[in-house]
Amino acid sequence: ESYNPKYGTVYIDNSRNQVYFGGEFTVGTSSGESCTGAVIYHFLEERWSSLPANLTRVNSFASLNAHSYLQVGGSFTYTDENMVTHDNYLIVDVEQQTILNSVPSITDSEVFSISLFPDQAEYSYVGGIFGQHGVEQLRYSNPIWSLSVVGNTPLSSTVYSLAARNGGQTLFAGGSFAGGLSKLDIGRQDWSTMLPNAVNWYGNVKSLMITCPYDVDYYSYASAWDNSSDLESFYSAPECTIPPDAPEDFQCNPPLSTWAIIGLCFTVLITLIIVGVIGYFGYKTYKQQAKIDEDSVEYI
Repeated sequence: ESYNPKYGTVYIDNSRNQVYFGGEFTVGTSSGESCTGAVIYHFLEERWSSLPANLTRVNSFASLNAHSYLQVGGSFTYTDENMVTHDNYLIVDVEQQTILNSVPSITDSEVFSISLFPDQAEYSYVGGIFGQHGVEQLRYSNPIWSLSVVGNTPLSSTVYSLAARNGGQTLFAGGSFAGGLSKLDIGRQDWSTMLPNAVNWYGNVKSLMITCPYDVDYYSYASAWDNSSDLESFYSAPECTIPPDAPEDFQCNPPLSTWAIIGLCFTVLITLIIVGVIGYFGYKTYKQQAKIDEDSVEYI
């Protein structure tokens, strides 16, 4: 019904075969629901559904705690059934389809990006515009969720994109702050520019992506609890190449199972035995016929 093309994000949850679309829009589903800000597509069932909240604008999604939770960031104010107000950031319990009411709001701000905290399933980094600084850190210490400023000297706003990998010690940030690109030494909590002194940077950084050795096509979080960016697992098997002129319903041939390989080998063996038996009796018949022909020859 309405759509603002300036805003949008896509998140793939391949643990549930779902795709989340976020932005600034209003859409009506076939079930009669009216969804604003976010909508879910279940690609195996080919159906749409909504989040448990209608939001003004969604800029970012991110998984949390082994896909149990979904983080949602953007520009919105939502009051849940318990009369708790959620500003610009909230966490959804995916299975229960409820919103955690113990997560603090980020008021007078806007969230543009959410990144994992390396090797911590219930921590994350949130990037955006939070007054004078651009990155906050989510922590969980049972039963309390908390948000705090990141870095000994916080990075200025606005931060549009964050990126990190499990096993790493660095958080990368891009935005409209001085220099446009910065990195955080997580252990030392020190921000530093990624640009040499001689480089003058003009403009904003809206997106970051980390690629590492042995990445094939698309980068993924090397993590058991968030491989949402591992797109090859969503589109096709890694060993399958989709031709450029493939139809929309193109499917790669599935790999053979162990039992299928055993069955194929058994079929080949039986075929060879049958061919061998036929050949043996054919040869034996030929020799017998040759002997009969030889005995029937009359010599003068």
